[in-house]
Amino acid sequence: MELELETSPESAPFLMFTCGSVTLLPVIDIQAFALLPTSSDRKPLFQLRVVELMEAIFNYYALHTLYTSLNAKLEEGFPLPLPRDTHLNSLELQVHENFLLLGANLD
Repeated sequence: MELELETSPESAPFLMFTCGSVTLLPVIDIQAFALLPTSSDRKPLFQLRVVELMEAIFNYYALHTLYTSLNAKLEEGFPLPLPRDTHLNSLELQVHENFLLLGANLD
């Protein structure tokens, strides 16, 4: 018999900020079905909640891919609405528990 796996989010992922890091916690269910050979029906077999595994995969991806591309984009800079003849320099982004701090010197 063939096996079919169906994944679906149980809820929106949790995004947590702690001192020095950002953690993405997805809540995902995987349901397995047996495809019956005599019809197009499928029979449910089992359901798994795969938070820890998906959390590890997403956080590895975020650390090694997303953070590096985000930091490269931040290095280029992006325009902020500022009064005329006002400039920011020495931008710094810090991750703290429950908030992000964006700091800069004002010229």
